[in-house]
Amino acid sequence: MTDKNKATSGSPNDSKQNSTEFTRIAAETATGRAASQNERVLLAMLHLGSLNCQEAEKQPVKARHLNSVISELANRHQLQINREREQVPGYCGELCHLIRYSLIPDQIPPAIALLNQWRAKRNAPPVTPETLKTAPLGKMLAVSGLFYVRDNTAGGRIVAGPFKTAAQAKQHQQAGTSVFYENWLDNEGAA
Repeated sequence: MTDKNKATSGSPNDSKQNSTEFTRIAAETATGRAASQNERVLLAMLHLGSLNCQEAEKQPVKARHLNSVISELANRHQLQINREREQVPGYCGELCHLIRYSLIPDQIPPAIALLNQWRAKRNAPPVTPETLKTAPLGKMLAVSGLFYVRDNTAGGRIVAGPFKTAAQAKQHQQAGTSVFYENWLDNEGAA
């Protein structure tokens, strides 16, 4: 039996696969394509000024391996990035050491140009320095609210979606399922 078949048969991998799939689907933008991890991290660094791994793991950035992304931005895309060691509260309040990454000020224009190249490939609107100061990070990632059909008997597994409207989702609804709405900027709610 393949891993795919195991996941659909209710194995322990089921919730892991569905969680990953849900994150992928929920991250899709209004253009239909999700922002890459590199795009999310670079946008967050430009918007927030700096970023550490704890901040990067939260919505809407969701970058699990920040050091690898930073390495790629520096080595493949020739961006100069500051690295500053800091202490932050970790597990049970114990202090831990992290690296805070930020762009060198003269690297901001080339970083915006690179970011806009990525955004153009997925038909997302370009980012300007003014946008970076005023728009919320989630809005710049163009995360849209989407509707899904969830199986009520199989641990909430998504069986259909995403749909842009509740009416579209309800057309795909069957016995034993429910329609729900998911948006990173809001909490999940029933439709």
